[in-house]
Amino acid sequence: MLDGYLNLIKSDRVGVRTREVLLDRMNAEGQGAVPKIETGIDVALLRAVVDRLIPRDPGEGNIEIASVLASQSQANLGDGWRFADMPPDRMALELGLRLLDDMARHENGASFAALQPAGQDALLCRVASGAAGWTELDARHWFEDLLAQATEIYVSQPATLAQLGFSGIAFLPKWPTVGLNTTQPWEPSRR
Repeated sequence: MLDGYLNLIKSDRVGVRTREVLLDRMNAEGQGAVPKIETGIDVALLRAVVDRLIPRDPGEGNIEIASVLASQSQANLGDGWRFADMPPDRMALELGLRLLDDMARHENGASFAALQPAGQDALLCRVASGAAGWTELDARHWFEDLLAQATEIYVSQPATLAQLGFSGIAFLPKWPTVGLNTTQPWEPSRR
């Protein structure tokens, strides 16, 4: 499936800059998207959280969402939006992860990453509902922002776009038929 999507990316239907960005993302997927800069973020902890938020099948590409998120945070490459009661993205990410891990250790005697999936989910559900008891940070807002950022990274990856059959990357005038439930012969099929 990804081969067909790669053909679309490399076609004249996709603009030069869009092609460059998508090919860079594909290269990062193949390399596990290891961050190129040192971050102050516990990437193993962030990976454990992201893996509960966006579970993936092994065949979905090799994108390392947590590493990309940590790298973007370290480089202040967020989307520029945040809840008014939240600190800057990097500070919020680091503080929320620390609070979550402290909560896991206090209640379960183990780090968040060491918990079984059901235990991780139970803690994340409390954070998502705002019932975590955090005083330093709005848990619900932290969770919403983290989920949104992780989702943006996941959905922006060529492997995900291929699975969705998303052909919106093709913007040049090559769309002879447009309508509900119609596709062009060159469009990738959905999985």
